[in-house]
Amino acid sequence: MNKTCTSAAFSSGSEPLPTRLVLLTSSFPYGVGEPFLEAELAYLSARFDSVVLVPYKSNGGQMRRELPPNVSVFAPLRPERWFVLRMISQGLFNRISWFPFLRELCRERFFGGRPGLLVQWLSLSLLVRMLASRSHVRALYFGKGYRQVVYSYWGTMPASIYGALGAVCPYVVRLHGVDIYAEREDNRGYIFGRPDLLSRVHFVAHVSEHGMAYLRKRYPLISYQARVCRLGVHSPGLSPIQDDGVLKILTCSRIIPLKRLELLSQALSLVSFPVHWVHIGDGPGKESLEHSVRSLGMPVRVQLLDAMSNAEVLNYYVQHPVDVFVNVSSTEGVPVTVMEALSCGVPVLATSVGGTPELVDSLVGGLLPPDLTPAFLADALCAFWSLDSSQRMRLRHAAYERWKDRADAARNYAEMAEALQGLLG
Repeated sequence: MNKTCTSAAFSSGSEPLPTRLVLLTSSFPYGVGEPFLEAELAYLSARFDSVVLVPYKSNGGQMRRELPPNVSVFAPLRPERWFVLRMISQGLFNRISWFPFLRELCRERFFGGRPGLLVQWLSLSLLVRMLASRSHVRALYFGKGYRQVVYSYWGTMPASIYGALGAVCPYVVRLHGVDIYAEREDNRGYIFGRPDLLSRVHFVAHVSEHGMAYLRKRYPLISYQARVCRLGVHSPGLSPIQDDGVLKILTCSRIIPLKRLELLSQALSLVSFPVHWVHIGDGPGKESLEHSVRSLGMPVRVQLLDAMSNAEVLNYYVQHPVDVFVNVSSTEGVPVTVMEALSCGVPVLATSVGGTPELVDSLVGGLLPPDLTPAFLADALCAFWSLDSSQRMRLRHAAYERWKDRADAARNYAEMAEALQGLLG
């Protein structure tokens, strides 16, 4: 594989060309999504002369993030108007080869018995072909006039454009959870373009050892470079302690089925000790959750707060006492919300799924079984509430040390930025 960009490293005047990182995102810097990217961007922008953010879509949101001065924003890839018509007309008829797309169709044996996945393959194929045929997108990916690296923050559809173009600038993709575990309910056993993506990347940046082992096992015949490049957060300081006999629980996530917040609501209906549960985050299941917690009476008090930025979540920790962070997801990559809790010295109870056990164990709280029941969770919360002050302090100290060892943004993101810059030689 050619490891250098098509552009020469030096200009005609023997001056080195400027370095540029093209960073593909889902919607960042629009809206409030991908809050964990804010911390990494500071380290990336320090390593490259310029960074171009390429969001797939804006979700109708406004840019609410402060960006470093050398960071610019490319227009969202997904057209807002006449989307389906453009996808069909421009995706069907252009010069991009159909061969890799048809090869995937054959590899999946035409999705026999799964017509929904056949439709998904066709729509994504048309979408990738449409975007890859656009002159301004091609110019960006090929990076003429720059020593360039393309870095896709997710292994989803925008990452496949690189393969369709045949661009040869160094290319790296980061894989999390939704973009790696095919068995997740929202993937239905299939992730578009995965074998071709793996065969073209310079390396895959996994957020967890678990994810890296999973992908190796799923695609044993494909040779590709991979390494663990953990996410991280900055610590704002420790969460205050308030020993008033009330167990103060925090959860932070979108309110969607895989987060299983109703399990916590059901568990709290079984406890007999005082609890103050605060949830941070919105989602399509908010109305249902509001109805569920409405039936919880004394001694449980519940607050459902709106979604917050990464900085606002960390500020909440240092402004409010939190005894334990709870995550009962059915699947995860490595949850940044757990890192945030650890960075504030807050113990964590979390389900043993994905890469979560790489952060959580009995030293910093406890792991819960994936097939968790409300009764089991209620018992785990009761056991935590029963801990004396010295036992809780040991957990808090160990939680903070775990953050320093595995989730410190200063170290993890500096290493990732250095690895990306190193691809330019």
